[in-house]
Amino acid sequence: MGSFRERLAVLAAPLGIDLPEAMIQARLGGVYAWAGEACLWCGQPSEARRYLTQALRHTRDGNEKVKCLYHLGLCYEQMGGVEEARSLYEKILSVDYHHADVSQRLEKARETLK
Repeated sequence: MGSFRERLAVLAAPLGIDLPEAMIQARLGGVYAWAGEACLWCGQPSEARRYLTQALRHTRDGNEKVKCLYHLGLCYEQMGGVEEARSLYEKILSVDYHHADVSQRLEKARETLK
C-alpha cells in the first residue's frame, strides 16, 4: 500500500492539495498515535506497539509523548512485557505524576515482578 506519505498524497490529490513536507511531519506523530491507540483497543497490542513507537519518533509535544508512552505501556502489559511496562510507567511518573492510572499500574507491575 506504500508509505504513510504516499497514502497521504493519494488522499490529498483529489482535493487538489499539495501538502508541504513540514505539514506532513507536524501531523505524522498524531496519525501514528491514533493508529496505535486504535490497534490497542482492537486487541492488537503488537501492531499498536509498532505505531506508537513511530509516533514517539515523530512527536515533539511533551504531553503527546507521555500519552504515547502510556499506551505503549498498556501494549507491553497486554503482551506480558511487565518489565518494559514498569520502565515506561516510571518514565511517565517522572514528568507527570498524575497521568491517568499510571501509579496503580506501576504498583501492579512492581508486585508482579517480585
